[in-house]
Amino acid sequence: MTPNKWALLIAVDFYFRGNERQVDFHHLRGCVRDVSLIEDYLRSINVHNIERLTASYHNNDDNPQESDQTSWPTYDNIKAKIDAIRSKVKPGDLVYIHYSGHGILRHKLEDLDLGDGDAITGTALALTDVAKGGAYLTSYQLGVWVRRLVEINKVRVNLTLDSCHSGRGLRNNDDIVLRTSCDNMEDKSMTKSDYEADSHAAEVEAGLPQINTGADQENSNERNANVKRSWLSSPIGCTVLTACQLDQTAGEAHLRGERNGILTHYMIDYLNRWSGIGTPTYTQIAQHVKFGITTNWPDRLQTPVLHGDSFYEFFGNQQHVERPAYLIRALEQPGSLDKIFRVDVGAAQGVAVGATYSVYPSSWCLPPSADVTTVSQRHNETAVMIPKIRIVKTFPFESDATLIDAGRVCEEMTPVTGSLAVLDTWSLPSRQHVGVPLPPKNCSDKLKDTIEKLTREIQESEIFAHFPLIDVNASHLCDFIVSIDDATGGLEIRDSQDARVSRVPAVSVDGEGAGAKILHILNHLARFKALQSLNYISPSTSLGTSQYVFEMLGPDGNALGISNGVYQARDNQDVTARFVNKSQEKNVHVAIFMFNATWSLERMYPEDGQPTAQVAPGEDQAAAVDLTMCIPPERAHPDDPPHARDLLRAYVYVGAHPPSWDELLLPDIPANADLIPTGLQVDPLLVDDEGEGGDSSRNGKRSKKRQVTQVNSSPQWTVLDLWVHTT
Repeated sequence: MTPNKWALLIAVDFYFRGNERQVDFHHLRGCVRDVSLIEDYLRSINVHNIERLTASYHNNDDNPQESDQTSWPTYDNIKAKIDAIRSKVKPGDLVYIHYSGHGILRHKLEDLDLGDGDAITGTALALTDVAKGGAYLTSYQLGVWVRRLVEINKVRVNLTLDSCHSGRGLRNNDDIVLRTSCDNMEDKSMTKSDYEADSHAAEVEAGLPQINTGADQENSNERNANVKRSWLSSPIGCTVLTACQLDQTAGEAHLRGERNGILTHYMIDYLNRWSGIGTPTYTQIAQHVKFGITTNWPDRLQTPVLHGDSFYEFFGNQQHVERPAYLIRALEQPGSLDKIFRVDVGAAQGVAVGATYSVYPSSWCLPPSADVTTVSQRHNETAVMIPKIRIVKTFPFESDATLIDAGRVCEEMTPVTGSLAVLDTWSLPSRQHVGVPLPPKNCSDKLKDTIEKLTREIQESEIFAHFPLIDVNASHLCDFIVSIDDATGGLEIRDSQDARVSRVPAVSVDGEGAGAKILHILNHLARFKALQSLNYISPSTSLGTSQYVFEMLGPDGNALGISNGVYQARDNQDVTARFVNKSQEKNVHVAIFMFNATWSLERMYPEDGQPTAQVAPGEDQAAAVDLTMCIPPERAHPDDPPHARDLLRAYVYVGAHPPSWDELLLPDIPANADLIPTGLQVDPLLVDDEGEGGDSSRNGKRSKKRQVTQVNSSPQWTVLDLWVHTT
C-alpha cells in the first residue's frame, strides 16, 4: 500500500525585537521563499498533507506580514503541528520537516563533541519570538519529538535544517547573509519558556524505550557534561540534512534573481532535474549542494552534513546502494571535442593515469553494474552509448581527463559541468610482473589451454608484464606468481616469496572462465597492495603525524597490548579505534578504513553518507569507532592461517573541503572460487610506465611512487596506520 506523506514547512524571515536575551537576530528575506519552493515541489509529486508556519518580513519591524498568530513559527505552534501530524499518521507513513531560518548554539563550541561528525547536538532553531522570551527549539527537543514519531508511530521522518549555529552572522559580503546571530557565538540564556520546553521534552523522552543518549551526569568533570545529546545525531528510521558543520555558517544569497537559502536552492535545483525520472537519494543531494557551493563560492566554508539513513531517496522509503560518483567540470579548451574534464577525485583516492570513467547526466540513476556500456533513459526507451573519459593527469584530489571516442558521443550525452563520473576501470601506478609456469608435461589439455590463454592475456595487458617461470628460483623477480595447486590441480596465486597468498582460493581449470578469474584476482590483489603501500601518491610531507594519536583500546578503555608494533586482539574481542587531534587546527577531517585479511577495503568511520568527520582539538573530542575483531570463519584453502592481520588506516585531511575516500573501497575476494567474477576492471593503458626498458628488478619499482602533478595551495593530508593481529 502506498504510504501517506505529511509535511511541515517552517520559515522565519521576521524576528521580533526584545530584551529577554543578549543576542540579536536580523531579519531574513529568503526563508519563506525557501519553503514556498519546497511546497511547490511537494505538490508536484502529489503531496497534499502540507502544513506551513511562516513569519514574513516586509520592512515592518513590529509584526510579521501574517496576521494569524497560530501560523507563526513559535515553539508552541510547531509542537501543536507535530502533535497533529502524530495523531493522523499510520505505520509506514512518511513525514518531512523543513526549517529555514536562524540557528544558534546553546553551548560553547568547545563544549561540544565534534569528534564524531555530530553537527546537531547543542544547537537550537531560533524561532520568531525568541527575543521576546519565546522558547528556542533545541536539537534535543526536536530529536525527542522525531524519535517518538519513528519509534512509537512507526513512520519514517526526513528533516532538512537550512540554518547555521556558529554565531556572529554579520553580512560578510554583498551576496551572502548568514543565518545565525549577529553578535554572539552562543546563547546560554534560559527563559521560563525554555525551562518549560525542556521539561516537556524530558517527560516525552521518559515514555520512550531506554537508550544511551550520551548525556553525562551533572557532576562529571567532562567539559560537555551538561550537553544533552540529540537523538538526531545518529538516528535510525530518519534522515537529517543540515546546511553546514557546527563551526561553519549557512547563508542565503541572490540566486536566479531572488534570495534563497543556499542549501534549499541547490536541493530544489537537483530535485527538479530528476522530475519525471525518479527521486535522488540524500547522499546525491548533499553531493550536488557541495558541488554548487564550491563551484560558485570556492572560498566559502559551508559543507552540508548528513545524519542517519543517507542512502534513502528524498521523502521516500526506498534505499539505494550507490557506487561512488564524482562531479566533473568542463574546462575551457578550443574545440568541443578537445575539452579537458576536471574530475573531483585524485591520486590520494587511488586514481592513476589511464583509469577510465563512465559519465552520466547528473539527473540519471546510476546503474549498479560496472560493465554497462549502454543504458536506456527512464523517460525514453532509446538506448544510448554512455560516454567514457580517460584520466591523463592526476592531482592529489582532482584529475584531468579527455573524452574517449568523442566522435561517437551523441550531443545529448556529451559531458558537461555537473555530469557524474563513475569508475569503469581503475589503473595501477606501476606495471605488475606476473610469473606464469610452463604447462607441465602430461598435463590435461584443459590445463594446458588455460595456462596458454592466461599467458597471452597477460602478455597483451598493459598493466601486467609476463615473466616466464623457467627457473623456480626466480620468484623474487615477480610481484605475483600463478602456480599449480598440487592438491587440486587448480591455479593459485603466490607472492614474491613463493608463498601462497592466504585466503585466496585456487581456481579450477574445469570451470568456465578460469583464466579470467585468475586475472580478476591478480588485478584485485595489485589494487589492494598499491593502495595499502600508498603507491599512487605519498602523503603531504608538511603535515606531521606527531600532531595526532591513532590507537586501539580494549573493552576496559586502556590501550590494547602491543607486540613488535602490532596490536594483539582475541577472536571476537570488542575494541575501539580512537583518533585524537593534538594540533590546534580545527579543520581536521578523518575517515577510518580497514584493509581486511580477506582482501577487502571498507570504511569503518564515519557512518554512511558522511565521507569524513571533523575532529576538533583535544582528548575529549576524539573520534572513535567500536569494532569486533574476528578471524574470517570461511577458509579459502585448508592451509589458511588460524589468525588474521588487519590494517586500520586513518586518512587525515586538513582543509575547507574534505574529499570522499570511497573510491578506495574494495569487496572481499570470495573464499569460493565459483563466486569470483570473470569481468575485469583492468585499464588498457599506462601512459608513462617504464615498460620493458626499465630495471628488471622488482624491488626498485615497488618503492617508487608515481609522480603526481602538484597544484598551488595543494591541500594537506596524511595517514596513520595501526596493525591488529587477531588470534
